[in-house]
Amino acid sequence: MFLALIFSFGLQAKCLYQVDSSGSEVSWVAYKTPEKVGVKGEFKKFDFASPKSKTYKELVEGAVYSIHTDSVKTGDKGRDSRLTKHFFKVMETPYIRGYVTNFNVERSLVDTQLT
Repeated sequence: MFLALIFSFGLQAKCLYQVDSSGSEVSWVAYKTPEKVGVKGEFKKFDFASPKSKTYKELVEGAVYSIHTDSVKTGDKGRDSRLTKHFFKVMETPYIRGYVTNFNVERSLVDTQLT
């Protein structure tokens, strides 16, 4: 005689996404001449926080960030100094702060709102 017992448990996997921004970067391209010559740069210091979320989309859309404007790096120390002194300090902006309002998962594009 063969007896099969099947047990069914109401167990569900509970996965939550969270951010580890240690391998992340904030980069940009500025176009400052009529010829639209791009100048690339990045910010070396930034804070990024997001609550643990059930989906990747929710994780990104719940994110807030703060970029330290004095950490700008373009590969040209003179330009970096001028950007910090004549742009960010004149604007009295030690940080660029905002939050993500929309995340297009398929294209990996985010919309943000500055605060």
